Amino acid sequence: MTTAAPIYVNPSGPGFKEFLSSDTISVPGTIALPTFTTGSVIFAGAGGALAQDNDKLFFDATNFSLGIGNAAPGANTLSITQPVKTSGSPSAVLLTAGAHTGLATAEVNDVYLNLTRTVQITGTGGTLALERAVRVGQPTYAFTAAHTITNAATVAIEGAPAKGANATITNTHALLIQAGAVAGASYSYGLTVNAQTGGGTADYCAAFLGGLVGVGVAIPLNTLHVSGDLRVTGALGVYQGTAGEAFAQYEALYGDAAGGSGYFKKAVNTAESTSRVVGVAVTGAGGATAGFTYVTAGIYKMKFAGGYVPAVGDMGKPVYLSAVAGSVTLTAPVAAGSVVIRVGYLVGYGAADSEVGIHVGDTFVV
Repeated sequence: MTTAAPIYVNPSGPGFKEFLSSDTISVPGTIALPTFTTGSVIFAGAGGALAQDNDKLFFDATNFSLGIGNAAPGANTLSITQPVKTSGSPSAVLLTAGAHTGLATAEVNDVYLNLTRTVQITGTGGTLALERAVRVGQPTYAFTAAHTITNAATVAIEGAPAKGANATITNTHALLIQAGAVAGASYSYGLTVNAQTGGGTADYCAAFLGGLVGVGVAIPLNTLHVSGDLRVTGALGVYQGTAGEAFAQYEALYGDAAGGSGYFKKAVNTAESTSRVVGVAVTGAGGATAGFTYVTAGIYKMKFAGGYVPAVGDMGKPVYLSAVAGSVTLTAPVAAGSVVIRVGYLVGYGAADSEVGIHVGDTFVV
């Protein structure tokens, strides 16, 4: 211990001793400061005097826990309670990473939450609906007068890692969820996203606002690139009709390359190039759009030519694309130059838009 002036111990009694600033004081016992509370974290206050402020900083030796902003950290190893602020842009926790240099060639974690341990819950049995290793609560933003927040986020990642001098990055990820072993679980998910509620205009589960999305493929070549089978139980999307063409419900469609990517026209059997049925309009459209779903498999209603209503005796008969644009028929075309394409087999009856078991049909020219 050093001091600018001498320290006197018992100057008027036995054991008088004068300590100078150059001396060292060794205390083999316990130093008791009777004015401080057990658990106080002592700091230098005004004028250098020793001080305590347990509501701001407190250590619970029983639970080995530290409270910042509160005097009751309890079982939490670190408990932080942010004080109420009335100005500025305060953060409860601010970590400014260091600009490291001269490090060895090895992974560097600026923030590492090592949760690799076993959590054992004592009990006689039961079910937990939810258990979360890391939990982020939902904030509420308010103003004293009308304001608008264009984008509010509970968690925001500003971008993927960028390369610096002499660096080459093959793949950079703003968020990377690696494959972990979850032995014993019935089902495992790398990512689960639930739609929000109460959004007013609409509630969305997710939005990919740019770039390409790959499912089962690391380098997607299209807006949505799926490597493997695709199953759709409803409309796959809303697409544009070529030259403002509007579709009626349950009409057969084909992809029109001449119209552009994502354009469709009513399928007809008068030319092979327009006979490739690729979908069914599952919703009617008064304008130039139509709900669309693939016909490689499944059972959907299709519009029959001439308002024909299939009867029970027609069940199981093959269904062909007709000469009436967008419609199907139970009679195979026989006119010269017609293209015969079998769309599927009849599985419903009693309506002009009866159900057809759709599959990839056989095509040949008459």
